[in-house]
Amino acid sequence: MKDDVLRDITKLCLELDEKSSKIYDQIASHTDQEMLKHFWKEMAEEERTHVKFWNTIVEMAEHGMLPQVFEDPAKTKRELEDIRNKVNTLWNKFEQSPDSADPFLMAYRMEFYLLHPAIGTLFHYMKGVGAENNPADTYENHLAKLNIMIGEHGSMNPELELLAEAIQTLWERNRELARKSSLDELTEVFNRRGFFDTIEPLLHLSQRHQYAVGVMMTDIDDFKKVNDTHGHQTGDNVLKVVASILRDNVRSSDIVGRYGGEEFVIFFNDVEKERFLRIAETIRQKIERVTQDTIPVTVSIGLAMGIIHHYVNDEILHLINRADESLYHAKRSGKNKVIMD
Repeated sequence: MKDDVLRDITKLCLELDEKSSKIYDQIASHTDQEMLKHFWKEMAEEERTHVKFWNTIVEMAEHGMLPQVFEDPAKTKRELEDIRNKVNTLWNKFEQSPDSADPFLMAYRMEFYLLHPAIGTLFHYMKGVGAENNPADTYENHLAKLNIMIGEHGSMNPELELLAEAIQTLWERNRELARKSSLDELTEVFNRRGFFDTIEPLLHLSQRHQYAVGVMMTDIDDFKKVNDTHGHQTGDNVLKVVASILRDNVRSSDIVGRYGGEEFVIFFNDVEKERFLRIAETIRQKIERVTQDTIPVTVSIGLAMGIIHHYVNDEILHLINRADESLYHAKRSGKNKVIMD
């Protein structure tokens, strides 16, 4: 049932962007001035690019590859259905009297409706898995162009000015809320929830193609001594340095998360054993080398590899447990080493 609601949410988002592109096309067709006509067509084309993005998400939802990223999916669906009704009303009014409608007011209202927090949440989630055509990458420019054009060709009345400010504030707030919900604030890698949400579609992809996946568990050795000797602020700085080194030494498609305390996890999609071991050893050496002139620390690393066959969630947890066991053996056998099960 929850998967059905999630699928319905993605389809509503797709429908809203499809309607938005049609609205901008219609505004263009009722505009005589060439520069403005070109601008509205450009806005419509950008929305069609967003439609490609939403089609990808709908397909993921239909195949069960999208995690449940909403606290109350049923409420989110109701809110998006309400927005769809408002957009349809906006469209109907324009169709009835296109010449009397203020195109900029209509555009601002459309953009306002498209900034529901659910849409921002999905933008941010898909950014984590590297989806193409993500509107989050271009939205600020999209909004800036609208503001510039109304300044040059429209009439910035109090209502439009208020809408423009509200849209900018909503965009910034939604982006920040989505970011905080999935990222560890200190290290700026994924938190545990963000990590599992992000790897879920990658796991399904690996299962479908039978790619080997890998899990790397990394733990800072004797981290309690760092806090006790140098204070928690220094300990926080060490965590940030380690997280940065982890992030900088893996592919953009490899997902780094803070698993808890001083322990980090990395998910590798489609990885070979030799490369996996080489990356782990590079990370271990680099952390030891980079920190030796400040607060010297080392890390122990546990690795596990496997192919996801049937039960995605159960099998990734089993893989993490195996990597954790390898990490435990690295700790027990002297620390500052890499062990693979």
